[in-house]
Amino acid sequence: MTDIQLNYRDHVAEILLASPEQSNTMDDELSRDMLETLESLGRNDDVHAIILGSTGGIFSAGGDLDMLHELAAESQHVSQHPKLQHALRASMRVVEKLWDFPKPTIAAIEGPCIGAGIGWVAACDVRLASERSFFDTAYMKLGLGTDFGVAWLLTHAVGAGRARDWILRPRRISATEAQASGFLGEVIPTTENLLDAAHASATLLTRATPELIQSVRQNVRDAAELPLSEALDLEAQRFITHLPSANIPVTNK
Repeated sequence: MTDIQLNYRDHVAEILLASPEQSNTMDDELSRDMLETLESLGRNDDVHAIILGSTGGIFSAGGDLDMLHELAAESQHVSQHPKLQHALRASMRVVEKLWDFPKPTIAAIEGPCIGAGIGWVAACDVRLASERSFFDTAYMKLGLGTDFGVAWLLTHAVGAGRARDWILRPRRISATEAQASGFLGEVIPTTENLLDAAHASATLLTRATPELIQSVRQNVRDAAELPLSEALDLEAQRFITHLPSANIPVTNK
């Protein structure tokens, strides 16, 4: 897994895209390696949270262009479409794994985050970025539709209207604009260390049990999918479930 660097600190695993000389571009091999890494970390009881980041001052320039050229050539033969679709869908399991990961996930976004890279970070629970970061869906510039759940995940993160705008009018979106849109939780000044800030957030999240993390995630997802009455029923059920293990102060005074 030469394109992934894995570090550990205080029960937090850092998964760093580590091919900055290639702009941390994404291909099928990287997706397979990432999926294997996530599956292994999900089973590791010593890991309580993960940080998805990068090295070299760039998160990702998106899909590898050589790979895209090869796919475009193969796609000229309609008979190849089912095979290509199956391979792409297999790679896209990365965002499903991140979205449903049993432990808190934090994206630490340094520099450009383009195309499929947006899908990877949008699938994380929390997103932090440096002031130098920017985003660009880029697909329409290449005459391509979205992949890696970018349309679905952006819709959930920033709303349908803004998701359509970002995809149909691809452009450089600053970290400041992304935060104002609700996509980022925090923009970290260039004078501070982005990974240190991500670790501080991860440490807070590791105090919660995996069951509590899943309950809170599901409450948020229910809000987007269920009528209020049904969401309230499930929210009340989950709240009561966690009361026995809650850490409630003795008094407010």
